[in-house]
Amino acid sequence: MTNNRFGTLARFADVVLAIAALVAILLCAALLFLGVYVEHYGPRAIAMAALPLACAAGLFLLRKASAEIRIGISLSLFVFALFLYAFEALISSPPISAIEQRKQTAASMAQRGFDFRTPAQYIHALRKQGVNAYPALFPRKLLEATEDGSGSHSPILINGQEVIPLGGVPNVTTVQCNESGAYAIYKSDEFGFRNPTGLWTKDRLDLALLGDSFLQGDCVPSGDDVASRLRMTWPKTVTLGMRNNGPLLQLAGLREFLSLKRPKTVVWFFYEGNDLSDLNSERRSRILLRYLEEPTFSQAIAPRSQELSASLRQYLDQLLDHEDKSVVGGPQSGSAIIIDWLLLRSTRSLLGLSLSGDTPLGIQLLTQRLPLLRSLLHAPTNPSIVQPDDFVLLERILATAKHTIDAWNGRFVLVYIPDPLRLCGRIKAWQQDCPRHPDLSALNSRYSEMRRIAARISAPLLDLAAEMEKEAHPEVYYYYYGSHHSRNGYAWMSDKLKAYLEVRQ
Repeated sequence: MTNNRFGTLARFADVVLAIAALVAILLCAALLFLGVYVEHYGPRAIAMAALPLACAAGLFLLRKASAEIRIGISLSLFVFALFLYAFEALISSPPISAIEQRKQTAASMAQRGFDFRTPAQYIHALRKQGVNAYPALFPRKLLEATEDGSGSHSPILINGQEVIPLGGVPNVTTVQCNESGAYAIYKSDEFGFRNPTGLWTKDRLDLALLGDSFLQGDCVPSGDDVASRLRMTWPKTVTLGMRNNGPLLQLAGLREFLSLKRPKTVVWFFYEGNDLSDLNSERRSRILLRYLEEPTFSQAIAPRSQELSASLRQYLDQLLDHEDKSVVGGPQSGSAIIIDWLLLRSTRSLLGLSLSGDTPLGIQLLTQRLPLLRSLLHAPTNPSIVQPDDFVLLERILATAKHTIDAWNGRFVLVYIPDPLRLCGRIKAWQQDCPRHPDLSALNSRYSEMRRIAARISAPLLDLAAEMEKEAHPEVYYYYYGSHHSRNGYAWMSDKLKAYLEVRQ
């Protein structure tokens, strides 16, 4: 009886070891080919793919070991695998559910249902109805690490030449985001921005806006965004706002498009929450740095808009087929969630083994909720990464922008947008979602330094952080903690800017 049980355990051990070896081989293949390509991440990807391959080889060699050793190792592997995947599920799933719950609550308050489709699913549904739809593009998200890891490059090519696009696909129905139940969509202009077509044919523009998602009007219907509201006073108003744009991309937009039309006023928006971390990503691109270092540098995007449009369409069509969430945005599909779970994405990120360097939302929220874990991981409450010389680089960029605009006798205005983290202590409804002990020191440092930069370059500054502090019920300007502005929030921002500009005309 004992020998039979021992034989059964030995056969079980052989099966477990064989499965473990097979999984290791599949993991190696997945790391190399399932959206994590060697040419994007270089030696780091090769090393990480080689690790499971080496494990597989070791497991095959164990077939020659004694039954006792095989049984002991197989049981240990079995228990460890159960623990590892249970831990992966624990740290990756709850925060995503929490965010979705906030969105559903916002939809309920607006007395409408919630569209649970992913952006890719929504776009495919529009296309079945004959609508030429594409996702809103995030130019910074296109930047990929070079093979040696020393910089970044764009996958978009025109005649074999690398190009960093500044807008999305032009003249199409553009699907943006869903934070309150319904997807925001708009018709893009001739260069892929959220403007009415025809404005770029005007002799001179009244007003131009440079910024990120707040100036793209993220997640609100057309007409509720800042640019649309300002157009009621200044009809020839354009926005070059795109999600995740940082200072270098904004400077690029100024050079490529606004220098052609020389607006009377250019408003540069700085969001304290992530503009500096966006800058850290942008500064790895040699092309983007050339806008700062070479006064006449241009990618000639406007003259090549048709070729760029064709390249963007091809690129986004491929991503839509795979529902790539980094560019398409929004919640992952069920298959993507399962793949991330199998590849232990959140656990690898927690251990610093993520190839892309992105930190999942679950890890960010987990470290915010647990101060001890945050201290062990040296993770700040605000996940934005800032380099010591960021403010020096930022001042150079802003001074260059102001000098460019001054040269055509235009007016340069700065706007400081606050991070909603500042409101956590004031809004009771957010207490469950906010960090328990929000650290505002980094935000306060950026606030003070930005005011000093504005003074040094003699640029007027509209301080929306100070204006928000005056509001008795600031929660009405957001759908929930972590969202973009609601319709009320964009209206508030545009009204503040309108009043500020009118007083100083």
